[in-house]
Amino acid sequence: MYKPVRSFHSGTAATVATFVVSGLFHEWVLWSVFVKGEGDRVVYSPSYGMQTRFFIWNAMVISLEQLVGHWSIFQWMKLSLPTIIKALLTVSLSLPVAHWFLDEYTNAQYFDHMSLAFPLVIKVEND
Repeated sequence: MYKPVRSFHSGTAATVATFVVSGLFHEWVLWSVFVKGEGDRVVYSPSYGMQTRFFIWNAMVISLEQLVGHWSIFQWMKLSLPTIIKALLTVSLSLPVAHWFLDEYTNAQYFDHMSLAFPLVIKVEND
């Protein structure tokens, strides 16, 4: 998606378009996995829009990086910080909104079959 849009528009527009299409694709995946289900039986009714919101957030982060990445502080970080720190800083930009992407899967209990290998933080209700 990026290259066709980039041939007619800016890199930022191509980035945003790519992430929006990816978000819409993931909305379709939710529908395919949970709603279409087996024999068109509704397995789980997801709420739509959060997947796309997650991808638009990431498009904004990348677009911001394209705008300010040349600033001296970011160039210093790029050259001076260890790779693990740069990776943690990168992940920390999306971690606060990761629930936009994962909530529908956890609410539908999609990951339950592998819960021993994939620990999740689950809210405990007080009685």
